[in-house]
Amino acid sequence: MLLFVKKRYSDLIKSGEKTFEIRAGERYRNIKPGHKLSINGHFKVLVTKVEKLKSLPKNDCYSDHPGPFFKFHICKG
Repeated sequence: MLLFVKKRYSDLIKSGEKTFEIRAGERYRNIKPGHKLSINGHFKVLVTKVEKLKSLPKNDCYSDHPGPFFKFHICKG
């Protein structure tokens, strides 16, 4: 699956400093550990763990989204 991520975050993911990505919406429900995600079409990461979150902090960019929310733990793939 292709994920679009702002450059400042994709650079952190690529360097290994950012080890998770949070997404909102049912379309992410089938992503499981072992799946690979493409970041902006430039490189891939491996999903190592998936958490389904009930809510997010109010200051989050998804604060108005009803969910569900998925936190993908990732590493270089």
